Amino acid sequence: MKNLKYLFLSLAIGLLSCESELEKTYDELGAIPSPVKTDLKYTLVDADYAAIDPTSKTDDYEKYKGISSEEDAIAKIPAIIIKKLVRVEGAIAVVDYNLYRPAATITATTAYTVTAEDYISQGGNVARFGNFSNDAAVVTFLKYKFPAAVKGNVIKLTYKAQNIADPVTKSFLFNDKLVWETTFALTATDYTLLGQSFPNFSDKSIAEKRIAIYLKSTVKPFAEMGDIQSVIYVYTYVDSNNVRKSEDTLLQYQYDGTAWKVIPLITQQTVNFKFKNGVWVSNNVIKYTFATADYAAAAAGLASETTLVNQVANLTSFGNFSRTGGTTGWSDDALLKAFNVVLKKNFPDAEVDQEFLVTINVYKGSAGTESFTVKLDSSKEYVYVEM
Repeated sequence: MKNLKYLFLSLAIGLLSCESELEKTYDELGAIPSPVKTDLKYTLVDADYAAIDPTSKTDDYEKYKGISSEEDAIAKIPAIIIKKLVRVEGAIAVVDYNLYRPAATITATTAYTVTAEDYISQGGNVARFGNFSNDAAVVTFLKYKFPAAVKGNVIKLTYKAQNIADPVTKSFLFNDKLVWETTFALTATDYTLLGQSFPNFSDKSIAEKRIAIYLKSTVKPFAEMGDIQSVIYVYTYVDSNNVRKSEDTLLQYQYDGTAWKVIPLITQQTVNFKFKNGVWVSNNVIKYTFATADYAAAAAGLASETTLVNQVANLTSFGNFSRTGGTTGWSDDALLKAFNVVLKKNFPDAEVDQEFLVTINVYKGSAGTESFTVKLDSSKEYVYVEM
């Protein structure tokens, strides 16, 4: 029995000694970096959007297969990826998701004809002459008449306009900025001019292309770069029950200086998260895309680099970074020098550990873009973020 006591005592002392040695080892090692050396990548799928709000089968996430803002994405995505990605302290997740623009959807359409009493209610010249002199006067009336309007509401308004004999009908959209916006709604005559046998379109792609041409040639021939125009047309289709349906469809176009281009309803966006203390949190990354002036600034800032003479000359000539190799090709290390020049110039007050997701134009046999994550270290130099 005494021998057994000595045996247990020896084991206990041994275990305590081992524990002490382990603690000493951990203290010497310090913080152990994440074993995940590359970014974890994930793209949200339809089922993920449907799962955001499991209590509803008709929520916007599921309906549009997207998220309406970056802020909402940062709030909702951690719960989605918690069971889908490796959970290692310090790991970085790069998640792609669909960003949808609620402004590009019509929630309700109401037809309304302005009455004599309505004109009187507006006072001033509107009451005196019984008409509206411009769209601004109409918008003032809409604010008064429809105070409970919500985003996406469309009012198809028939009213008397100054110096026009017959009543005018226009559609006004309560947009994402919560203001009334004049739209261009196609009429029967417009559909005929656009080559349609009926006052509708059954093919959305054809509608987008023809309306873009029509805007430039007829509706807005003197548009300036950056102008935005909302257009409403009727889309017709046969549903799963073999019943023909028609619905008002909203398109938003922007003029690029040459042509009208549809602003897409859905665009793919990327957001970064870091696994910290058992949860995914938004990674403090500033997204920065090189502007035209940045390429010139990089070339000027690296003009004295004797090892980059050919690369700088190529950058000056073409305004992008060659990634084709050879004497004009920019390696990752060379690009880092360019990033230092531009980021220090544009973000002089950046704090240590601030991360940037930098996107640049590159040439790899064809034009494209590449993105790199860098951070400002304690020596005030930008370095690549290593996982």
